Amino acid sequence: MAAIHSYADARRLARRHLPWMVFDYIDGAAGAGSGEAANLAALRDIRLQPRVLVDVSRRDLGVSVLGQDFRLPFGISPMGMCNLARPGADLMLARLAARLRIPLGVSTVASTAMERLIEEAEGLAWFQLYFSGDGRGTMKLVDRANEAGYRVLILTLDVPEVGLRPRELRRGFTMPFHIGPAQFLDFALHPAWSLSTLAHGRPEMANFQKPGFTFDRTESRARADWDYFRQLRDRWPGKLVVKGVTSVPD
Repeated sequence: MAAIHSYADARRLARRHLPWMVFDYIDGAAGAGSGEAANLAALRDIRLQPRVLVDVSRRDLGVSVLGQDFRLPFGISPMGMCNLARPGADLMLARLAARLRIPLGVSTVASTAMERLIEEAEGLAWFQLYFSGDGRGTMKLVDRANEAGYRVLILTLDVPEVGLRPRELRRGFTMPFHIGPAQFLDFALHPAWSLSTLAHGRPEMANFQKPGFTFDRTESRARADWDYFRQLRDRWPGKLVVKGVTSVPD
């Protein structure tokens, strides 16, 4: 494995190793990518103000967030279908969270079941919930997350409709996969990924392998409202985080 010293190193190696459709799913953004560019610029422009002649030989970055103590003020963001990167990627992230004592965000569409991930993360996992359809299916996930031992729920409300992702569309990326000539060529040109994935089986949306659980990635999320939020607050006994709030009145 080549050394990774920066984000650019990781991106370059991923682009070489992963099929085009998988890389564009992970690396791509909605629309023309203007929001992604703005986020990257905002991070790049952050400046730290150092102070001199202060004894910093003993440092403690520990923080308490939502009733849990963490070693670092960072966490692993929820991302769907991580096992597309390589078999077992979800579990690697869960074990990393446990080792570093940081929170693991577990996606609704994780490629490993939520029960296994919170176990591997030694309880340091938060479940990320997508509202979809009329919301009834999401409530079943809420109950399941509670039974699995999750104590923090992240309700994602970034957009009421799934964003248009041109890079995915150009590569023919869909869930479940549609395999055509272009995808066969893509996989043939990336044999290490293809053989590893073939040996371990095609990644699936693991939280929906049980009877009665279904998910459509393209389904509208537009019906989420404050009434739904009140129902969710009444049903979920733990901490509730709303992701995507940018309006002061909200």
